[in-house]
Amino acid sequence: MKYFKNLKLFPKTFALTLITILTTIMVFAFGFKFMYTSYINNFLDKQFNSSVIQVQKMLETASMDKLILNNKLIEFERSAGVYIVVTDAYRNVVYPYTGGIYLPALETAPTHTVSGDVSISASVVGDASATRVKEFQFVNAGNVYTVRVASNAGIDNDMFSSIFFSVMPYMVIVGLIVSALISYLYARYTAQKIIHLNHVMETMESFQYVALDTPVRGDEIATLENQIDHLYKRLIHEMDTIQKFEKDRDIFMKGSIHELKTPLMVMSLYIEELMHDEVLPSQYQDIIYELNHKLVHMNALINETLKVSRLESIRDIPILNVKEPLDKLQALYHPMLVDNHQHLDLEIVSSTVPMSELDFSRVTSNLIGNAIRYGTADSTIKVVLSEAKLSVSNSYDGAWDDSVNLCAPFTSMEHRDDSHGLGLYVVSMILNKYNYSYNYVYDSLAQCFTFTIFF
Repeated sequence: MKYFKNLKLFPKTFALTLITILTTIMVFAFGFKFMYTSYINNFLDKQFNSSVIQVQKMLETASMDKLILNNKLIEFERSAGVYIVVTDAYRNVVYPYTGGIYLPALETAPTHTVSGDVSISASVVGDASATRVKEFQFVNAGNVYTVRVASNAGIDNDMFSSIFFSVMPYMVIVGLIVSALISYLYARYTAQKIIHLNHVMETMESFQYVALDTPVRGDEIATLENQIDHLYKRLIHEMDTIQKFEKDRDIFMKGSIHELKTPLMVMSLYIEELMHDEVLPSQYQDIIYELNHKLVHMNALINETLKVSRLESIRDIPILNVKEPLDKLQALYHPMLVDNHQHLDLEIVSSTVPMSELDFSRVTSNLIGNAIRYGTADSTIKVVLSEAKLSVSNSYDGAWDDSVNLCAPFTSMEHRDDSHGLGLYVVSMILNKYNYSYNYVYDSLAQCFTFTIFF
């Protein structure tokens, strides 16, 4: 049963339909075998009664002489499979008309007494006890006649069983071929609908799906396709609304930051001028340097906030060749690596990643920048990129608290003046946009911090 459940839809539907049709054929065949006696007897009774009614109408509406001379009764006997004996009021045989009794169907057969003066030979097929006989009187040309209609059509159990089992192999073969053909067509028809739905979902995933102009008419699978199409249209509408909101937010953030940076720039010019003022007392020099440091930190915070505001949703995930972005990052951080006596070790197993160049540059820049800033001097920063993941490792001998969420905004493990706590927050937002999972681990024994991204 478990193997059957794991089958694909086409073979599963084919097998179920084939078994159902074959079972129906076999049940019908064996059921008919055990019920055939009553069925055939009922059928023959109805046929015999119909023949008797036809004989009665024929004898009552036509002349006896014409019926006999034109062989009408003989033709009816042959077509209906019955035997007719007509006697007059004196019990003389009127039909069959010969010196003896005329038997058109059989030359030799058992004898049954019709009356004291008349006997007929009747053809018996099978069991003689199945003989059907009906007698009635009618008036023709002022004469009263007595008619006896007999039929010995029947079939016994042994003969039927012999016939049934002789044709059973052919019945099974024909039933198997027909049921296999029907099962194949039905299974293929059903499987094609499911395959079509899977293709629709795949095109939706890549945002290449063309929405339906009019609903599809059909069964429940067609209704499901219409519902999926409706949900896709709603999703696209919501994404368009979000993108519009993001553009409006970006415009607002740019305007707000511009308004903030203008006075900060003016303050920066005044502070820089005061820093070079030799007349200024020394106690004020320390305050000016402190103000300048805070101003630099605030400018960095504004720049990171601007980066957060520029994060946009995506529809298509591009495949990026990482060689050029990594070369730029190495050139960018080379002075810092030299100053800290650190070495950047790049292990590139896969040269491509499913991410845009801007987002990849932001993620790797933040991770490598943090590794340089928080790593120890004379250490190696290791970057490993494969098809499945990207990891950045660096040595770290500072304080560590497992309860601190480094990916939360304005959070840092160390309260440093040059840290605004938004770097890993930006990284997490970018990764969430792509639905990529990530984690970070600190090995206290090896004093190594590793941030890993899973594509």
